[in-house]
Amino acid sequence: MKHLLKLLIFSLLLIIAVTACNSNQKEDDIPIDNPEEFIEPADSTLYKLISGKWQLMEVRASFVSNPPFVYDCSEYNIVYEFKTNGVLIVSGETDESIGYTAGEYTYSFVDDVFGWLHLPWGLQINNYSPSWYNISSEELIIDYSPLDGSTSCFIRID
Repeated sequence: MKHLLKLLIFSLLLIIAVTACNSNQKEDDIPIDNPEEFIEPADSTLYKLISGKWQLMEVRASFVSNPPFVYDCSEYNIVYEFKTNGVLIVSGETDESIGYTAGEYTYSFVDDVFGWLHLPWGLQINNYSPSWYNISSEELIIDYSPLDGSTSCFIRID
């Protein structure tokens, strides 16, 4: 019982810390003044693979419950349009609690999600904490769950 109480207190403190760190996200938004100046990376394969429109179907919040809480987003028509020049356009009935709000963002692929692992699976949106991702021709998963975040699941619509 004592161990469970310690775990609960630690979890609450961790959630408060993560919330406090994320509370300044709007102030950190990077304006996209001139997307034409984007320099295509030497290996643009990932940008071409992710480019297009992706509809957010569900968000899984694994840090809230076990099994994860699954939030069905399909009815809100939330679309993430990744352009090959590093611009992301989010549209639809968006809400901060289930993803990015409607607007333009920058994105890039990073080689290091945590700053020390050197894994080539990082997707970084607007210079926020990078997330792991998994992409195929039909499905995109953006996974913040290793950092006590949520997992967003998309299907390609264009």
